[in-house]
Amino acid sequence: MARRTDFRKANTYKGQKIKGIADISYKIDGVRILYRDGKFVTRNNKVPPGLDKALTDEAKEHIKAFEDCEIFKGTFHKSNGPLQQHNPDVGCIGVEHVFPLHYGENHSFDHRLMLDRITNPTPEQIWPMMEEAVKLGYEGLVVRTDDRWYRVKPDSTADVIITGWFEQVDKNKNPKGQLGGFTTNYGKVTAFKEEKRVELWDNPQQYVGRMMEVQYKELYDTGNFRYCVTFLRFRDDKSEEAFDTKA
Repeated sequence: MARRTDFRKANTYKGQKIKGIADISYKIDGVRILYRDGKFVTRNNKVPPGLDKALTDEAKEHIKAFEDCEIFKGTFHKSNGPLQQHNPDVGCIGVEHVFPLHYGENHSFDHRLMLDRITNPTPEQIWPMMEEAVKLGYEGLVVRTDDRWYRVKPDSTADVIITGWFEQVDKNKNPKGQLGGFTTNYGKVTAFKEEKRVELWDNPQQYVGRMMEVQYKELYDTGNFRYCVTFLRFRDDKSEEAFDTKA
């Protein structure tokens, strides 16, 4: 199914200048659920198989009222697990696990996540707040203005061994004649500078078994990469895989 577009999206914060009043809130690692056309759906317009059984009636009414909420039970795995099961524990997700994000023409979020309200926030203010949020166990921050949301999350690096490679294809699945990415024991690495894709396509098999340094946002509980992973450089000076963070 096509990804929905009728919800507020967040841009990645990279130190941009933010003007006006900004609400700063903690970012939780849950599952975003929308109430659209009489149905509970994800951003990919799918109905999680376990949602109807897992959510209490009160939780469902809460999502209906705000129309855009995040379900959070402490970790992504605990939040998403019951939703993806066909027979989850009935009522295992209560209203206390539902965090409103947005409704109508205004932005709104659960008061439990509120951190601060700052006029013209600077990177010197935002980055330390993000670091403190991560120390407290949150995923990062969300910075909201009247017209834009920003997600503020840390980047980590890892040294991992290349196990394979694949060619990049266009939207019609036609080969593009350049590297699409490398595979690892922890998932795919797909973010490269375009000139690097062309350079590495010259006999990509030669890189299998070589160590590379990558940048990533976080890991699943399984230890696999979550979100897009960026190639940084080869690390021929290292022989053991290592991560800044562990699942």
